[in-house]
Amino acid sequence: MNVLSIMRKGLLSLALISGFSYCTEPAKEKNEKAALEIQDNQIEALKVNEEFSLAVIDSVFEFQEYINATKFRLSENTKNLDDIKSEFKSDKSKIMLAFEGEVFKLNKKNLELKSRVNDSLKYQNGLEDPYFTELDKEIGILESSITDLRKRSE
Repeated sequence: MNVLSIMRKGLLSLALISGFSYCTEPAKEKNEKAALEIQDNQIEALKVNEEFSLAVIDSVFEFQEYINATKFRLSENTKNLDDIKSEFKSDKSKIMLAFEGEVFKLNKKNLELKSRVNDSLKYQNGLEDPYFTELDKEIGILESSITDLRKRSE
């Protein structure tokens, strides 16, 4: 074999090897960049998931506070009605019957509202649901009626 032919083959082999090694370097960089992007996206997804979880927890606590406060208001209504009934005295049976009828209606409404509060767990839209706005409105009306009855019974 000719020395020139051996040198050509050697130079050709050297050129091919160096060319391939150059081609693999950018692929490594691309893979590393892609891996870093994936890692950044995973970290961002974890942050979003954590924020969502905290919002859900806050929402659950807020809902539970609302339910507890509402149940307390309704318990106070029961107590107030019992107090009004025990304090009211009249010699006239007609007045006494009318008064007891009104106390009965208010107690019935209070029990109905308690039942609705207990059923409120099935409303998943949160406290913004019109159900809760209406419930608050009705409890407020009931409390006003009880206050009016107390004033009239004195």
